Amino acid sequence: MELTGKQRRHLRSIGAKLSPIVTIGQKSLSEAVLLEVNYALDQNELIKLKLVSAEGKVRKELAAELAETVKAHLVQVLGKSVLLYRDNPALEGKKLI
Repeated sequence: MELTGKQRRHLRSIGAKLSPIVTIGQKSLSEAVLLEVNYALDQNELIKLKLVSAEGKVRKELAAELAETVKAHLVQVLGKSVLLYRDNPALEGKKLI
């Protein structure tokens, strides 16, 4: 299921207040980074990441690859910040959308 524009706007408004949970540096998408991102998405449906070493177009490609790998929606890439959303049915009382 693809996110609608209204859902993306809602998630971006929530994400603006978040601090980055995971920082991705030179080692890029290592196994440890993927485990940390998966864990963070299990605990919170929406997470903010920081891509330190990637530049411009590479940053967007890396964010899209990460979202696809962890089976999440890429909500936004803004500067070095990335917002990812993955629905978690176990978080009944904390649903974002």
